[in-house]
Amino acid sequence: METKENNGNVQVMQNGMDNAVESYNPHMELPHYKFPTLDLLKDYDNKSVVIDNEQQEFIKQRIKEVFLDFRIEIDSISVSVGPTFSLYVISLARGVRMSTVNSLKNEIDFNLAISDIYIKRIIVPLPGTVTIGIEIPNVKPSIVSMKTVLSSREYVESQMELPVSIGHTVSNNVYMFDLTKLPHLLIAGGLGQGKSSVLNTIITSFIYKKHPSELKLVLIDFQMTEFGIIYSKLNNHFLAKMPGIDDAIVSDPISIINTLKSLCIEVDNRYKFLKDAHVRSIVEYNNLIKEHKLSPEQGHHYQPYIVVVIDEYSNLMKNNGMDFETPLVYIAQRSRVVGVHLIISTWVSNTDTITSIIKANFPARMAFRVKREVESRNILDMPGANSLIGKGDVLFSWGFDTVRLQCAYVDNSEIETICQYIGEQDGFKEPFLLPNIGEDLTQQNI
Repeated sequence: METKENNGNVQVMQNGMDNAVESYNPHMELPHYKFPTLDLLKDYDNKSVVIDNEQQEFIKQRIKEVFLDFRIEIDSISVSVGPTFSLYVISLARGVRMSTVNSLKNEIDFNLAISDIYIKRIIVPLPGTVTIGIEIPNVKPSIVSMKTVLSSREYVESQMELPVSIGHTVSNNVYMFDLTKLPHLLIAGGLGQGKSSVLNTIITSFIYKKHPSELKLVLIDFQMTEFGIIYSKLNNHFLAKMPGIDDAIVSDPISIINTLKSLCIEVDNRYKFLKDAHVRSIVEYNNLIKEHKLSPEQGHHYQPYIVVVIDEYSNLMKNNGMDFETPLVYIAQRSRVVGVHLIISTWVSNTDTITSIIKANFPARMAFRVKREVESRNILDMPGANSLIGKGDVLFSWGFDTVRLQCAYVDNSEIETICQYIGEQDGFKEPFLLPNIGEDLTQQNI
C-alpha cells in the first residue's frame, strides 16, 4: 500500500484488490453497542382505527343537504379515516366555483353544527387537487403508538440520514421526514397540545436508527422540566456539551448562550474540514474518512451529525433577546452542509418570539393547536392551527406542502426505559466535546 500527500490530505492508494483496505466503520468505536429494541415500547389497546360506516353515511348525506341549501351541487364524497379525525373529500359538480364555497364556509360550518356535526376545518381547495376537504373529529379517536411507527416498513427500510417517523396521516399511513433535508424545524403551539411529546418522538426516532458514533444531541432545556432527568442517562452515548459545563443538558442562560457560540465555532471548523477535503457536504467528507482517504494525522476525523434541541426557547428570547438569537441564526444559516441541525420549540407564538429572521431560517414548521388565527398565521403563514383538535394533532408545513398529522405518542416511562437500556451499556468516556469558546469571539462575528 502507498500513501501520497495531496493538498495537506493523506490519501490511501490501493495496490490491487489483494491489498484493499477495509473501510472504516464508525460503529467500531462502540463495537458492542446494542440498539434499543421495540419491546421497550408500549402496546395500546386500540390496534386500528374504528370505522363507523353508519355515522359516515349520515355525515355524507347531511353535507349534501347543506350544500344544496346553498345551491351547491356535489358530484361525489369520499372519506379518509385517520386516528383522530376523518377527511371528507368533496368533488363539486361541473360549473360550481370554488370561490362560492370559500365565501360560504362559516354558513356551512354553522348549518352542519345544527346536526351535531362539528367541523374543525374546511379546506378550499385541497392542496394539489380540484376538491374540497372537510375535517371532522372521530367519535372514538385512536392513539398512534411509537411502537407502531417504528415497526413500520417505511421506518425499518428507510435510508434517510436522520429519519423521523412522526406519526400517521389522515389516511392512517406512517409519515416520515429526513431532518437533513429540512434542515431546521420550528415547533410551536399552546401549552399541553403535544410539543414536548413530539420532541420525544423525534429523539426516539433518531436513537432507534443511529449509532452513538453517528449522532450527538445538544439538549437545551431552560426550565429543566423535559430533558434533565430522563436523557441524562445518555450522557456518554448520544449527548454533546461544551467543555467546562458539568451537565450535558444545558439549562442556565449563560451556559446556553455559550453553548450556541461553541456550536458556531464547530460549524466554522467543519467548513474548514470540508474545504481541505475538497468536498461540499458532511456526507461526502465522512465517506472519504470511511475509505481511508483522509488521514487523522492531518486532523481529519469522522464527524457525527449534531442535532440541537431547544425546548421553550421563548423564555430565552424574552430574557436574553439578541444574545440568544444572534448565534442561533448564525448556526441556522451556515450549518446545513456540515451536519448540524436545529429543532426549536415554543408555546409563545407572537412576533416577538417567532421573529421574521427566525421564520426565514426555519422553513419547516410544526403548528399544534393555538387559540387565535393570528398565531397560526405567524407560525405557518396560514390559518388552520386554531382549528386543530389538540393532543398531538398537528399541521406540518415544509416547502409548498402542508399536511395534517396525528403525532405518535411516547410517554416518559417509555423514554426512561429506553434511556436506561442504553445507559447501562458501555459508552464513551465522556460526552462529545464541543469547541472551547475562549475569551474572544470577534473573529467569528458572533
